[in-house]
Amino acid sequence: VPLLFNSNDLIVNPGEQVQLDCGIIGNYTHCVWEKDINILKVQDVYVGIHSGLRRPDNTEGNQCGIVVEQASKETNGRWTCKIYNKQYGALLGFKNIVIT
Repeated sequence: VPLLFNSNDLIVNPGEQVQLDCGIIGNYTHCVWEKDINILKVQDVYVGIHSGLRRPDNTEGNQCGIVVEQASKETNGRWTCKIYNKQYGALLGFKNIVIT
């Protein structure tokens, strides 16, 4: 599967920046991040619709990555990256963020 994703848990301190990398080898239709009941369209993050979130500096092989500017208790938990691709359908990557 062409998903580029590291599923290792990430442990961060409150207030630290969190980079969530997620990419694909090849083309994709669109991608989202899910946290609890929130669905964040990566395209919306990249144009600044969601405060506290932004585009990563490097998007090569990380087309669907996002950055959480400051970790908080709301950042804690399981994050899911979903990339939609015509050939493979929905590709999923899961990462647990642990706030110390």
